[in-house]
Amino acid sequence: MAEPRAEPVGELAPLTREETEFLSAIALRAFRSVLQHREPIGVISREERRREPPSDKLYVASLAFQLPDPTRHSREHRRGGSSSWCPPHSYSTVSFKKDPPSWEDLPRTVEDFLEESKRAGALPHFVLLNELAHAFDARNRLEAKWAELAEAYKVYIIPGTFNCPSEHFSVAPLYCPDPDSREHVLKQNAAIQMKERIRTPDSRELLIFDTDFGNIVVWICLDMYDPGLVMKFLNISHRFTGRSRDREISLVLVPSYSNDDRENVSSCVRTISRFSKTAMVCTNSYLPEKRLESHGFSCGERLQPVLEKAYDLPGLKGDLCRATLFGIDLKELQRHQAANYEANGAFSSAFSSIIKGGGESKSGGYSVHNLPD
Repeated sequence: MAEPRAEPVGELAPLTREETEFLSAIALRAFRSVLQHREPIGVISREERRREPPSDKLYVASLAFQLPDPTRHSREHRRGGSSSWCPPHSYSTVSFKKDPPSWEDLPRTVEDFLEESKRAGALPHFVLLNELAHAFDARNRLEAKWAELAEAYKVYIIPGTFNCPSEHFSVAPLYCPDPDSREHVLKQNAAIQMKERIRTPDSRELLIFDTDFGNIVVWICLDMYDPGLVMKFLNISHRFTGRSRDREISLVLVPSYSNDDRENVSSCVRTISRFSKTAMVCTNSYLPEKRLESHGFSCGERLQPVLEKAYDLPGLKGDLCRATLFGIDLKELQRHQAANYEANGAFSSAFSSIIKGGGESKSGGYSVHNLPD
């Protein structure tokens, strides 16, 4: 009679050496050839415009806004060409016009919450809005307001995303306290199940931004479900944690418009945060259910809100915005990051070998053979 096989519950059967080396080789080849990333991108303020970096608490404000129905404000973009493989409508972009809330309501609410946080002695270092919160027809005026607030409060603002009407990407701007320093992030995965049709980059990159308050990563919604991006992220955070301060990542910010279960979104944020030993905040809004939510974790532990506030708007059913301020204990985060590297921390040698794409392990883990470039 055959030996019973281990079931995928409780204790899993351990990976064999061959299985580990196979997975490590896949990871290593992917890191070399597919999942390349640039050096950290500088978004640093000039000294006279810079706040003192925090020594104990890093504050992140998460503001989830109820937005107009995107399906009522989408526009089809026809693609030229007569080839049979060319779809008649390549892309669809969203730009909010007249439905409430108006574009002015968002920066006004953000400024009020900044003032509330300031009075509480916890002025945010980063402000995050949900996906599509920047997708207003009056985008130029909205951009001017975000730049003004970022400079006035010396805070980084990721005001959600907009759909570029000419290039058809989904774009998350990153506003810096210094108006001469600004960056952006492109969404790397379209939400096909939600019928999102946007252009995505030709190659997926893990972008790390060097800010006044440490290195951060910004993913847009479904990007945090991308196994390739997550594997690359774990490889970087696991390899450099506790060793190279200029590469260490402290914070991941995710603007989202997701219909996934609240528990699934929260679980994804918690798990990535735990295995990468970073802090992670996701701001999600989903209109049909009027879900306005913030998910914050540090090294897998739930972040407790420092301040919460709900905002209404006359004529709008439900809250306009639910704002949450998270405080991240930097010393505790750094302690977990240092333990993550020493002797692989809480992770098995097999896991470490796979995430690193092979290589020597302090705890005697597996290593793959040399692979051709």
